[in-house]
Amino acid sequence: MTNFFKKDRKFQLTIWEILLIIILSIFFLGMPLIVFNDNIDLKNLEKPSNVGNNIGGILAPFLSLVGSILVYLAFKVQFKANQDIQEQFKKQNEDQHFFRLIDLLDKRITLYSFKAPDNETYSGYNILSYFLKRIHKNISLDMEAFSKKLFLKNSEVFSDSDFDEMFKCIVYGDMFPTVEKFKSDYLQADYDERYRIFNYDTNDNFNEVVKNLIISKFYSLPTVHIRGFYQNIISDLVRGNTSFFDGYFKTLDLIMNHIEQSDNPQFYIDFLKGNLTASEKIIMLLYVGSYKNNTSLEKKITKFEIMESLVSIKGIKIGSITEDEYKSHIKILMNHSQW
Repeated sequence: MTNFFKKDRKFQLTIWEILLIIILSIFFLGMPLIVFNDNIDLKNLEKPSNVGNNIGGILAPFLSLVGSILVYLAFKVQFKANQDIQEQFKKQNEDQHFFRLIDLLDKRITLYSFKAPDNETYSGYNILSYFLKRIHKNISLDMEAFSKKLFLKNSEVFSDSDFDEMFKCIVYGDMFPTVEKFKSDYLQADYDERYRIFNYDTNDNFNEVVKNLIISKFYSLPTVHIRGFYQNIISDLVRGNTSFFDGYFKTLDLIMNHIEQSDNPQFYIDFLKGNLTASEKIIMLLYVGSYKNNTSLEKKITKFEIMESLVSIKGIKIGSITEDEYKSHIKILMNHSQW
């Protein structure tokens, strides 16, 4: 967790102010003794009026010094008090602006409604529940097409053991008598030849085998493939609800900018993280992590560790993955420099 500098508001004298007071005290207290030492006539002290005059002359510089110090301290206290009032006023304005933005973000959800393809009308936070259901459904539907695309275009993602599994689905043994022959011909084949292998030289289980292989290694795939898959998953929702996503993430970006410019951002960060629902964070991960134009927002979300709680949430985890692996996955996905 990031630690931010906290200002000490206690009134205190600086070391230079203390040294200045000591020097002035020595000067003003020693001046009468230096100046009037030879001029003091002890015989004149027998008269009461002269005693008062001499005491007054000696004490006058001291009292003047004390008065000057008190006036300085009074001005310093007043100046500090004015500063505190200004800072409190600034903090109050910051708080009001922040909570107005939080309220606006909430209204982006509560005031939005739309009719889904199933002819059901969704509004408020039910929208987020609907989005999650669509995301899970899209993952199931798109994974088959995604794995086929990788088989046709990205042979580098498959290992020797993967070819062993795929070879079990070959139906023309005379064409591919061994797994080595299958692997060699596949790696040298162009797109059309791989398409033929996928659709005509294998049995009905081949598609399922390739899909399961991709699911098992999903988080070790190059980031560009993962981003592409996530983008396909979320783009279906974005196309049908552009005004919602555009308004929501623009408001979120305004909140992030406010936090970034604040003198004490940790309070706002903690409040935002506690106020966001798990559904919002899951959608945020897919939306912000899949589009290049969100790099500025990615930086802020990563900086403020908004996604850290997603590790323990049953969200969109594909296949088997540990919490540490998923944490690393989120960090890589939210790294704008890895496009």
